[in-house]
Amino acid sequence: MHRRPLCPVPRRGVVGVLLAALTLTACAAADRTGSRSTASAVVTEVPADVAASGGTAPTDDVQTSGPVTQSTALPTGWPPGLTFPEGTTITWSTTDDTGMSVLFDAPQDLATLRSYFDGVVTALGYERKTDEGFVDMLSTSWAADGVTVSVTATPVDGRTSGVLQVQPDA
Repeated sequence: MHRRPLCPVPRRGVVGVLLAALTLTACAAADRTGSRSTASAVVTEVPADVAASGGTAPTDDVQTSGPVTQSTALPTGWPPGLTFPEGTTITWSTTDDTGMSVLFDAPQDLATLRSYFDGVVTALGYERKTDEGFVDMLSTSWAADGVTVSVTATPVDGRTSGVLQVQPDA
């Protein structure tokens, strides 16, 4: 017996329900795995005797880190003089033994932010290390005295959101 295909209206409804279910499933998974926490995570190497008995060592994509401090303000130890443009909101900051990062939201466009950070960071004695930005993304870094300062930002709803990082060179 030959089945008639669904007409376009019910077919769109079925697709909409499936997309909504997939979206909710993805959001629930993100809530379980991507939630913010102030707990610290430490990965340790597996001793040779444990590895010999079937234990495993951390994979190459796992980075060992000490305690993590998170806040909605600039981190303790933030370099003096490394400022943000007027009107910038600090959304989140993180500090661990690999460096400091600040998530920010600024009213300036990418070109203005690039110019601002280039002026501030070079005035602190840093020299440009990379400039990987393109039309809708700012990605620049500067280095001095074993420290790298980098900024990555993109336009969002008429403002610019990004992250400014300060990290010791490895």
